[in-house]
Amino acid sequence: MVESKANILIIDDEEGIRDIFSETLEEAGYSCRTAAGGEVALNLMSSEAFDLALVDIMMPKMSGLTFFDFMKGRYPDVAVIFITAMDDVKIAVRNLNEGAYDYLVKPVTMHRLQQSVVKVLSKRNGLLEEKRRQADREEGHQKQLAQRSLELRALNRLFQRHLQERAETVDAYQNVTEGLRRLAQNASTLAEAARSHTQSPPQEFLEEQPQETSV
Repeated sequence: MVESKANILIIDDEEGIRDIFSETLEEAGYSCRTAAGGEVALNLMSSEAFDLALVDIMMPKMSGLTFFDFMKGRYPDVAVIFITAMDDVKIAVRNLNEGAYDYLVKPVTMHRLQQSVVKVLSKRNGLLEEKRRQADREEGHQKQLAQRSLELRALNRLFQRHLQERAETVDAYQNVTEGLRRLAQNASTLAEAARSHTQSPPQEFLEEQPQETSV
C-alpha cells in the first residue's frame, strides 16, 4: 500500500542513483526531492517537511552518519533508510538502534527499494499515530487535573466560608451564654438580698415598738 503524498528526500553523492531512485518513487506516487550531500539536505529540511530520507552512508564532506546525527535531534519524526555498501552493514545495523528505520545494501533493486519505503512509512505513521494518541491522553489527563483543581479550590472556599460561619455562630453562642450567666448571677444576688431583707426587720421598726409595763 502506497503512503500517498509522502515527501521523500534522497541524499546521495551519485547523481545516477538520485535520479533513478527519484524516478522510481515518483512513479509509485511519492513526492521526491534530491540532495548531493548532507549540507544541502539540511538546508532543504529547514524549509520543507519530509516524511522519509534515503541516506547514503559514504559521502564526501559530510557522511551519512554525520548527517543523521544532525538530523535526528532536529527532525525526529523523519524516518531514515540508510543506503550502504557491503562493508557498511554493521554500521547501518548499529544506527538502527539509534533511530534509523531500515538499510539497503548496494546495488539496490527498485523492487527492494519500494518494499522498504512502504514498510518504513507504514511503521513511521503507526508510531506518529501512537504519539498523537499519547499526547491526547496526556492532554486529557491535564484537563482532568485542571478540573479537579478547580473543584478542590471551590470546595476549599466553601469549607472556609463554613468555618467562618461556625466561628460566628460560636461567638454568638458564647455571647448569649455569658449574658445568661450574668443574668443568673444578678438574679441570685437580688434573691439573696430579698431573703436578707425579709429575715431582718429594719432597726427603725424595732425602736418604735411600745414597751410592755408590769402590773
